[in-house]
Amino acid sequence: IPYLNKKYKSEYFVFINQLDIKSVPDSYDIATDSYQREVTVHYTIIDKDSKLITAGAATSKFTSKENNPKKIVALTFGPIASYIATKFNSIINPPKPK
Repeated sequence: IPYLNKKYKSEYFVFINQLDIKSVPDSYDIATDSYQREVTVHYTIIDKDSKLITAGAATSKFTSKENNPKKIVALTFGPIASYIATKFNSIINPPKPK
């Protein structure tokens, strides 16, 4: 981490620890002959001193009819990135008590 801090001048680092893509069998829709697929990203955010800031998993779904990798990334990774960014922001900039 000290090396990364020095090289990139970053205070925080996001690590993607695991990426899962699985079918959700109980979501089968007979009318469209499709089901949902679920993308789950397991992540860890640490600071420049190697202190854990937060860790968890973010999930997004898409239809089994979609098989284009670029479209799958466009559909699912935006919401996942937004979730992770919101979680991070809420921790480093907590709301001020009223």
